[in-house]
Amino acid sequence: MIPSKRQLLLFTAASVLTAAIWTAFQTQQKPVEDSLPMAAKVNSSVPDIGEFLTSLQAANTDAERYRVTRTLEKIPLSQIQATLESIPLKENSGLTQPAKLLLNRWGSEDGEAATEWAWIHLRMKQLWHDAFVEIGPAWAWADPEGLAAWAITTQCFDDSDDSFLSLAKGAELEHPVLERGLISKIAQWLVTDSAELAFKVLIQSGTLPSAPNDIIYKRLNRVEDVKEALLAFDLTKEPSDDHIEDAIKRLLMCWQNIDAESFAQSEYADRFELPPYEFIGSDVIMITPPSTTSSPTPYPQATNWYSNYERWKYSNGPMPDMSNWSAGKMQAWEDLQALLPESSETD
Repeated sequence: MIPSKRQLLLFTAASVLTAAIWTAFQTQQKPVEDSLPMAAKVNSSVPDIGEFLTSLQAANTDAERYRVTRTLEKIPLSQIQATLESIPLKENSGLTQPAKLLLNRWGSEDGEAATEWAWIHLRMKQLWHDAFVEIGPAWAWADPEGLAAWAITTQCFDDSDDSFLSLAKGAELEHPVLERGLISKIAQWLVTDSAELAFKVLIQSGTLPSAPNDIIYKRLNRVEDVKEALLAFDLTKEPSDDHIEDAIKRLLMCWQNIDAESFAQSEYADRFELPPYEFIGSDVIMITPPSTTSSPTPYPQATNWYSNYERWKYSNGPMPDMSNWSAGKMQAWEDLQALLPESSETD
């Protein structure tokens, strides 16, 4: 028996209704992946630290260790600190690869918090410098203004005698301090994104490079970069010291080397007299002009101490004025007299 059109319509409607009810029931019983909140998705894939350490220990090659370490990228920001405190941090004399990865990630999210934690937990392990080198570039990339502000307000360690902060000195300080080397690195990390911020950090910390070929200058490859760097200086008045003036002139050399025509048309061309120089590649070579004064003819070098003594006696007389001589000088004179032949001794 062939069904009528009315029967077919009723059957189709019933099928559609049944399918809709079943779909709704399934949705209530088991949410699909796309309906899960983002936090649930992330937490569901967070690696177990115990399993991670076991896998890392079992890895036999650098490629395997790298693959295992990459699983830590799934750890949420809120768990990075706890993870760092539960894994090995030191390997040989440096940081482990997992520690580097986590510190770098933390630096890109909250550089100041990562830095404070590293200072507290790693300075006594002599890993503070290594840790900041991982945190700093990520911080500069994510929040250059924040890194610059922190660097300017952070105490600068006077390391004129020491290259690095000593362990004993570091133990006395609750908050990070910056050595000149780290300040220079901060400027290098910042200069690509903001030359103005980079030079502000150097100026405020009193660490402008004295070497004309410092790497910070070599990072300035466009006139726009040089102009931005000059914004860090107060050019409404004369430079306050030689370091400031030298840095300004070095920046202007960069500008002139990149685009001599635009520099010649700038307000700085006549204001600052640049010393003679030339560029060889990215290095600037200062040219010393030839001396206009003739050097005095040197006295012929005596062949031995006796002729030296005779020459001195000829110029100064047989007996010098010894009234202001020290005891050591008097003794030296007497020793010299004792060595002379009797015919040459003075009364």
